[in-house]
Amino acid sequence: MATAGEQRRIPLSQVAGLVEKSVGELDSARAAGLGELAQANQARLNVLERDRKRLEDKLGAEHPRVVALKRALELGSAAVSELQVEQVTASIVPPTVDGKSWAFHGRVFDPKRRPVKGVTVALYQGDAWMQQFGHSFTDDNGYFVLRAAGPDSAVQSLSARVLRDSKVVHEDPRPVTIRLGQSEFREITLGEGPELGTAPVQDTRPKPPVPKG
Repeated sequence: MATAGEQRRIPLSQVAGLVEKSVGELDSARAAGLGELAQANQARLNVLERDRKRLEDKLGAEHPRVVALKRALELGSAAVSELQVEQVTASIVPPTVDGKSWAFHGRVFDPKRRPVKGVTVALYQGDAWMQQFGHSFTDDNGYFVLRAAGPDSAVQSLSARVLRDSKVVHEDPRPVTIRLGQSEFREITLGEGPELGTAPVQDTRPKPPVPKG
C-alpha cells in the first residue's frame, strides 16, 4: 500500500510543466500591462507635443518653458521606447527543451536600444564557429534562437558573436555556458564589448550563412 508521501509525489516533468505554464501566464500579463502603460504614456506625450508647438509659436524655440518641454518629450519618448522593448521581450515564449537539449536565445539591439534585424548570431570557441550549434538570423524584433541536443564534451568556453554579411562585427563579453535542460535568454547590445571589425580576407574557416534577400 502506498504511503501518504508516495501518494502526493508528483513527477518532476509535471512540476516543470506547471512552473513553465505559470511563468508564461505571468509574462503574458506583464506584456499586456506594459503595452497599456506605453499607450498611456504616448497619449500624454502627444498632449505635451501640442503644448510645445503652441508655446513655441507664442514664446519662441529658445524660451526656457519650451526648452523644458522639449527635454521632457525626449525623456518621455525614451521611456515609451523602453516600455515597448520590454513588452516584446515579455511576449517571447522560451524555447522548449528537455533533459538532453538546451537553447540560447535573446535579442540584438543597437546602442540606442533599437532592435537589429537581419544579422547572424552564432556561437564560437576562440575564433572557430561551432557549427554543431547552428546559427540564427534576427527577425524584426532582433530576436534569435539557437537550439542543440547535447553538448560537445570538448567544448569548454563559448562566446556569442554577431555577424553582418559574413563579417564578425561584435562579440558579447559574457561567456555562454551550456546547461542541458535549460534555455538562456540574453540581450546583446552592439557596441558593448570588443568590436571585432572585418574578418581577414585570407580567413578560410567556415562561417555562418547570411540572410537571403
